[in-house]
Amino acid sequence: MMITNKAPGPRGFNVGKNDGSDNKADKGKSLEQVILLPGESRDIDLHDADHAVIKAMKESGEIEIGGAAKSDDPKAPPKFNIEGLNEQELRAFIRDRVGKDADSKADKASLMTQARALAASPVGTAVSA
Repeated sequence: MMITNKAPGPRGFNVGKNDGSDNKADKGKSLEQVILLPGESRDIDLHDADHAVIKAMKESGEIEIGGAAKSDDPKAPPKFNIEGLNEQELRAFIRDRVGKDADSKADKASLMTQARALAASPVGTAVSA
């Protein structure tokens, strides 16, 4: 389902399916997290769309939930504005897209350059910094 983050800060969502294990320590290990930055929209397969936290975020206006993605291209980049993000939000965006943390010595300008390149690229493609 299409989810848009209307909140002033990033919001995280569990995606995927639980592995169904009866062992409490193993439950949820197959779940992944997706972070939506302020204004970002993405088609997300929520683990539990009826969870109380998801309902509370929707009722408070922090997120907007729509139908299926309108884009014909599933790898199309999400639509949002990265220009107003702070350094921590830029690092979260880069980590979400690349799968690893940005260089700890990178300043905001270099993080913004990398984030712009990632935002302009289809999700799932590599972008060199």
